[in-house]
Amino acid sequence: MSFKRFSILRNSRTASADSMSTPPPTSPNSKINNVQTEIKKHKKNDVLDFLIILHPKDYQRKLQNWYNSIYDRLSNNAELFPGNVILLAYADFFNETNKNKYFIEGNVLPKQLYIRLPKEDLFITANTFQERYLHSKINELINIFVHLKPKKIVVSIDQENAANLNIAASIGGLTPSGPISAGLQIESDSNKQVKILKQMEFDPDSSPVDPNYFKNEYKFYYLAKEDEWLELIRKRLKHKLSNEKYVYSYKDHAHFKTKLTSKLQILDIEISYDKTKYDNLKIFYEVEYFPLDDNFIIKNDL
Repeated sequence: MSFKRFSILRNSRTASADSMSTPPPTSPNSKINNVQTEIKKHKKNDVLDFLIILHPKDYQRKLQNWYNSIYDRLSNNAELFPGNVILLAYADFFNETNKNKYFIEGNVLPKQLYIRLPKEDLFITANTFQERYLHSKINELINIFVHLKPKKIVVSIDQENAANLNIAASIGGLTPSGPISAGLQIESDSNKQVKILKQMEFDPDSSPVDPNYFKNEYKFYYLAKEDEWLELIRKRLKHKLSNEKYVYSYKDHAHFKTKLTSKLQILDIEISYDKTKYDNLKIFYEVEYFPLDDNFIIKNDL
């Protein structure tokens, strides 16, 4: 059983006041604005998908009027999930239709709550979702900076509790495109706060910046929903900034309700999700760019 997602696709068209007139040449700033408009057309409604695989006996429906299977009880509480819930029998998961539709990382385990990473289209266990989602967004933002011709990128996290140390591996394992020399450094201050640094230094690159590159919705899945990220691109290309500082504040994306967690535990569904784990987590980016000349935007129509 699955609950369908609905999305509204909007397509705006503009007509010239005088279709016979010759359009003026497109300025770099107009090109940047056009690209931003195109990117926003790819904006997605990121409703999360939840997947639970059930044993055959748990998947049977309404065996008796007085008995509700686990399938029945999950279905009756589907509205508690902060997204779409998909329930499959273990054997059905491996049929021709489903095996190419739902991709699970690792072994397929019954009575385990999986959440789909939206960009990767991959179901992972709920207890790893926060770190993996953060890693996905951190890596995408760094690759935005990379395409804007950086000389150096420094990523740091000031943490208020030791749990956030789990992000260290994510930052240390980032692999942005481009030649870099990177070092991971951990420092503790007198207040026992921990600072994790990732420094990446890049070789000069004389090739022009192509704004169209950011329209690739597979490489830049989150960009259409992140107005601040679009503004980082606009400022760099329009004003040719030489330095940038940006702070990304993490917000929990799953929004689990306590009632849902309790019901899953009662049904012996494996779930380990601490929605407060990364409260107040901020990721700091400091970027030093190479200079951009007047011909920095690639010569093509956008």
